[in-house]
Amino acid sequence: MDYIAAKTFLSICNTGTFGASAVELNVTQTTVTARIKSLENELNCTLFIRNKSGAKLTKDGEHFKSYATQIVQTWHAVKRDLPLPLVSKDSLAIGVDLTLWNPIAAKWLVQMNKNNPELALNLEVGDSKQLCEKVRTGGLDAALVHQPEYSSRIIVEHLLDEKLIRVQAKNNSEPYMYIDWGDEYRRLHDNALPELARSNISISLGPVALQVMLKSGGSGYFRTRVINRYLEQGLIELTPNSPQFSYPVYLICYAQKEININKLKQQLIHVFEENDDWF
Repeated sequence: MDYIAAKTFLSICNTGTFGASAVELNVTQTTVTARIKSLENELNCTLFIRNKSGAKLTKDGEHFKSYATQIVQTWHAVKRDLPLPLVSKDSLAIGVDLTLWNPIAAKWLVQMNKNNPELALNLEVGDSKQLCEKVRTGGLDAALVHQPEYSSRIIVEHLLDEKLIRVQAKNNSEPYMYIDWGDEYRRLHDNALPELARSNISISLGPVALQVMLKSGGSGYFRTRVINRYLEQGLIELTPNSPQFSYPVYLICYAQKEININKLKQQLIHVFEENDDWF
């Protein structure tokens, strides 16, 4: 199974036709057709049904799609990591959830580089789902996330617990801003506060909502580490009689990569404990 065939397969899935895929890949349509035919022969099944409207995946094609994604992601990981820098003995590709990137990402990277100067490091920031999928397929060696996905390919280590608490501007507690802290938060929030499940203002990033609240007023749920200093400064206040929600932090690692997980955990906990400049 080769990378080019898998890439061509996914291109057809994304563009919808063999012709559009040929344009995207900068090859002839005959080449695209030949690659898919060779792939189907190797797998002994039909992947696409072609008609006037385009190319539709068969059941076998649908099943193969996740494997093709893994092939392409693994190849990208190989291209990213090799060759190693001349001074490096090993490499580590790590991911950090969007809501943790500051200050954790930079300070974790600095600490790891200080403790392991011969290690080639690559850091990626993304959402939990994206990072979990990349760790599962080997595209990342480890990641720091709030919502892990459990798999035989992933080792999950609990690091610490945060809370999401509702706060408001002192002079103006409206409007309520719904902040997207992930699927589990959404489920718990909507069950506990159904009247707030459909807010007029919905924001995908907590730091953006925080700036809106500090400048214009409003209320919403924020991470305790982020808003503690604003509470202490008297800029905001807790919203009375509001439920709190757990927001744990996990370290996940690719099971097939030899990683000193305990060492990574110790480094991360140290970074968490020494920082108060969250946002």
